[in-house]
Amino acid sequence: MPKHTLEVSVRYSEVDQQGIAHHSSYIPWLEMARLQFLKDLGEDYKKLEQEGVSLVVAELNCRYRRPLSFDDLICIETELHQASAAKLVFHYTLKNEREEVAATAQTILACVNQKGRPTKLPKPLQEKLHGAITIAFEEK
Repeated sequence: MPKHTLEVSVRYSEVDQQGIAHHSSYIPWLEMARLQFLKDLGEDYKKLEQEGVSLVVAELNCRYRRPLSFDDLICIETELHQASAAKLVFHYTLKNEREEVAATAQTILACVNQKGRPTKLPKPLQEKLHGAITIAFEEK
């Protein structure tokens, strides 16, 4: 699964007074794409959290290239570029209906326990991620 795609539409509540998708709207779209990526790998994020493991966003970068407007259909391509036992790096490309790049983004997620301390991803999840990675899997 080198690339995962998710389609979402820009909701009216996500646009500003000029009718353009507000920059803060992109963060939930990235989260939706990332969670669907994990779900399609067979990983239930809710179950992962019930087991005491969370993936928290440690860093987020987004480059806006073209505006998106109300009711635009967005295709979000998600790729896992790097993974270690406690860190994941996702890259995203958001395209409009004309397949023009509207934005690119990257998130770095850290694996933490219920106390917010760094911990390792469960081995079964590490194995699933290893098969989905597009760049490199690091054992640490």
